[in-house]
Amino acid sequence: MTAWLYGIQSGLFIKIGITGDIPKRLREMNLYNPHPCKVVIRRQLEDAGKIERRMHAVLAPYAVGREWFMVDIRLAKAALKLVIQEVREERIAWQIECARREEEKRQRVAARGIPVETEESKMRKLRRQNKIKMLARMSGDEV
Repeated sequence: MTAWLYGIQSGLFIKIGITGDIPKRLREMNLYNPHPCKVVIRRQLEDAGKIERRMHAVLAPYAVGREWFMVDIRLAKAALKLVIQEVREERIAWQIECARREEEKRQRVAARGIPVETEESKMRKLRRQNKIKMLARMSGDEV
């Protein structure tokens, strides 16, 4: 999910969260907070929810409530860089694993002498089937 991950500072505390609209979220925070709030972290991320959960786990020793942390801004920013890098590496590892499994599947199929069906051949086959159905309808025959 693409969203904004933010860090909003209020006094000694930083709230780590996600939103679709940081200015709106900042206005809401200022309404209910006795201390002025300011945005200290702002990143638009594809995996914002996952990164937010990881940030909460990494900063758990500094937690004061559910999403508030008594932590230095530099530490919070360093944690964010670390978490983003970990999530990217996991995504790459997953893509490599999927490609490896697909290659193993192709090799098993080829070893049995069965032709490997690629995405392109699947699309050709589907177009051919649709063309046959269309011709059958035009001639009045049903397939």
